[in-house]
Amino acid sequence: MSEPMNIFSNQSLNLEKIKAIGYDMDYTLIHYHTHLWEQLAYDTLLEYIHNHYTPTPNLTFDPTAVIRGLILDIELGNILKVCQFGQVNTAYHGHTPLSSAEIDELYGKETVHLAKERYVFLNTLFSLSTGCLFSQLIDANDRQQLKQTYTYYALYAMLKQATVYTHLESKLKNTIMQNPEKYIDQNPLTIEALKEQKACGKKLFLVTNSNWQYTDAIMSHTFNQSCDHKNWQSLFDLIICNAQKPRFFSSDQDAFMVDTATQMLKPCLKISHEHKIYHGTNAHLVEEFLKTSGKEILYVGDHMYTDINVSKRVFGWRTCLIIRELESEIQALNDYQTTIQELITMRRQRNQLTQQINRMMLDADLHQMPLLNIQSLNESVHTLSEIIVKYEEKVNQINNKKWGLHMKVGLQKSHLARQIERYADLYAAGVYAFHYTSPNCFFDNISRPMPHEINFWPL
Repeated sequence: MSEPMNIFSNQSLNLEKIKAIGYDMDYTLIHYHTHLWEQLAYDTLLEYIHNHYTPTPNLTFDPTAVIRGLILDIELGNILKVCQFGQVNTAYHGHTPLSSAEIDELYGKETVHLAKERYVFLNTLFSLSTGCLFSQLIDANDRQQLKQTYTYYALYAMLKQATVYTHLESKLKNTIMQNPEKYIDQNPLTIEALKEQKACGKKLFLVTNSNWQYTDAIMSHTFNQSCDHKNWQSLFDLIICNAQKPRFFSSDQDAFMVDTATQMLKPCLKISHEHKIYHGTNAHLVEEFLKTSGKEILYVGDHMYTDINVSKRVFGWRTCLIIRELESEIQALNDYQTTIQELITMRRQRNQLTQQINRMMLDADLHQMPLLNIQSLNESVHTLSEIIVKYEEKVNQINNKKWGLHMKVGLQKSHLARQIERYADLYAAGVYAFHYTSPNCFFDNISRPMPHEINFWPL
């Protein structure tokens, strides 16, 4: 990007009142080269399924197959893009697009609700390899190219088990530790932002689901050279590994001190200043250690549920969501700004013409008034509609030819955008964005007006 990325606010937030800032690690403090990471994750998932469940046809990773914010329907084997109201706009069965009629038949009488077991939200960059492979397995299953015919629930269960193996058993992370410079996308401004926050008196803490060995290796590689002859641990007042989020926020799981020399764990009842690195523990103990709670804590992470939703809902912490794709999203909006504005203008014109025609027809019926210029108006609507269809096709392919923009479904907000508005006080493309502002700045948010307020409260 040619200009510094901003931090965007959904709610007003005064950072001067924030006493402690917590960070997730993966895809928050540490960014990866997404395609390389997801290729590695995909290969590991595919290997596990091949070895433990079924041979597969010759499959390759497609980084454009899915985007963050899509929803898997694991009952019907469909991948959905849903608007803020839970209505399906775009859907694929495997790699086959569903028509508007098919979407209406399957989903027209209901709204997609994530509380239902059949729906799985792809809400992190980690889910791209999972979504891609799920769509490929659906096609292979439908074509009877697997060892047997599976239900779509069973296919997803395979993937879920493979994901546990890939992440928890550390096969993928061991590969990354052996060659971190290949997979890690470093930004020197990230550490500058952390230093500035500490200089302003903020307490910083790290909460990651990764184990200590991986955390230390990756953070050392990324930050040690910029820590002024200290190691990365000096940036933080508290470091928690194997946090098992969301359990970290929703339970009183036990705390263990980590002996970094022996990798041994020692149980403890509370967090003390004599020891910095812990395994497990819970948010109650963290608040007790920090001597602060609720709205005086800001938590920064990339996972909509385990980082943002649950920390805000259970503990009232303020939240900042990291959305790596925001950079390309903003660039795409900038590139297609004229097209989008022209589409909006034409849709408004068509709406005005349609209302005018309907009023004329009603008056003609009620008052026997002549239908002057009705044919000309109908022709104008028809011409506009043809142009609008072509423009909508362009807009729906911005940034990804299958799925379009992350935050939009047509001209409506996407389900992902609604989740961001609801749970993230702030959002940004990376932690480095904090470097472009003060650690004590005030983010002022003025809500957009409702339709009836637009003439009185313009934005």
